[in-house]
Amino acid sequence: MGYFVLLISIAVVFLAPSCEKEKKTDTVTERIDPVLSVMATLDGSEEKFYAEGSTLKSKDILINFPSYFPQESDEKIDLSKVKLDIVFNEGIKVVTAIPALVNLENPFVVKIQNVDGNTEEISIRANIQKDTENFRISKGINIASWLSTPKYTGTARTAFFTEADVKLLSELGFDHIRLCIDEVVLWNESGNKIRSYGFDLLHDAIKWCDKYDMGVIVDMHVTRNHRFTNTENTLFTDPAQEAKFVELWEDLSDELKDYPNSLVAYELLNEPVSAGGAANWNRVSASAINAIRAKEANRVIIVGVCTVNGSVRYNDLTLPSTHRIIATFHYYGPFLLTYYGFSSTTGGRTDIPIHYPTPTPEHAQLVPEEWISALPANWQSTGRNTYDKTEQIRRMQSGLDIADRLGVPLYVGEFGTANLTPEPARSNWYKDIVAILKERNIAYASFDYKGAGYSVVNEDANRTLRYPGIIDIILDK
Repeated sequence: MGYFVLLISIAVVFLAPSCEKEKKTDTVTERIDPVLSVMATLDGSEEKFYAEGSTLKSKDILINFPSYFPQESDEKIDLSKVKLDIVFNEGIKVVTAIPALVNLENPFVVKIQNVDGNTEEISIRANIQKDTENFRISKGINIASWLSTPKYTGTARTAFFTEADVKLLSELGFDHIRLCIDEVVLWNESGNKIRSYGFDLLHDAIKWCDKYDMGVIVDMHVTRNHRFTNTENTLFTDPAQEAKFVELWEDLSDELKDYPNSLVAYELLNEPVSAGGAANWNRVSASAINAIRAKEANRVIIVGVCTVNGSVRYNDLTLPSTHRIIATFHYYGPFLLTYYGFSSTTGGRTDIPIHYPTPTPEHAQLVPEEWISALPANWQSTGRNTYDKTEQIRRMQSGLDIADRLGVPLYVGEFGTANLTPEPARSNWYKDIVAILKERNIAYASFDYKGAGYSVVNEDANRTLRYPGIIDIILDK
């Protein structure tokens, strides 16, 4: 034979006595390529993965693996337990004891002695191939106060969010960002693109996320013809503004279409609002979706639900197609808890006790009865309510049902509490919301990263974690 096989299960090869022993062989003194082939199988799977042939002659052998396994799942491949079947060339002495299962999350180094008598180290590494089509996300965070309602201008804006921030988020365990953008930051009044401190930063953020294996949802947060705090918007009352909105998305699509579908997704509009009814949003969103599809057939598009006169119309959302569409809604209930301490909820007071979950033996309702009169009149009934995980599910149910009704995945693009919300109510609330979403395999993004009243990271140069405990809950650690 010209080679022998070394299996991890330690196969012992016996050479039967024969006249071959009597044959004279030439002594090999020159170095030979140590490895002929490498095959890998994952623990619990029979699927085989092979080393790249071009790397077998080197000391750095690469085995190709998909990003996700099984490949149709949303589970990132686990390379912590891999069986390696290595075929060595004849005459190679293996010095390293090779375990039954190796961890290929890091290079696995095999020490051998070549036929020339020299000792060598062979590195076997996993080469994880990027999925360029499927946009897979799980746990994310919103980036606001930068390209949407920016806190700073000029170079200070550039410094507010940098590659170091993306690196930190990736290291913490986030797998995507929801990048909020405003029309006025990226386009001037004439519709021309603003490059400096606008589109240039948008491209930077996408490239950083690509480097650190994070997805990007580009969220059209505020346009000149729509703001989510309005009761009605010209986007829905002026046909010319509807056409302008579609053109905005056509322009943005032309700008971003070269990025892989696995890296970037589009969110049409943050929290659409129309007093005229949800049909207005269904019409406009369909026009925008069709315009994007004409340019990008497989880009993931995220579509939210419309609010009409203060009521979120979950059941009224319609779609022109379900192809690579994700439906989204936001959740901040009860607002008295999640926006605690502001003038619009507690009248700006931060001394009013608030408890979550309720009821418990210690606390009968959200705000103790003796403190109810301290609340603004319009929040007193909320203060008397009880809220726990079961009640949260009941209140979220119409949103949760969208996935089954429309046959599309669901994404909760915003949830969170203001930093003034007291503990332990704050942490308890996050635990329940994350658990509800996790139990239903719903991807989500917390609001938000830094710069606003919901932020979890400080703005100092070291990016110190302001609320590490909350971050751990969001990441389900």
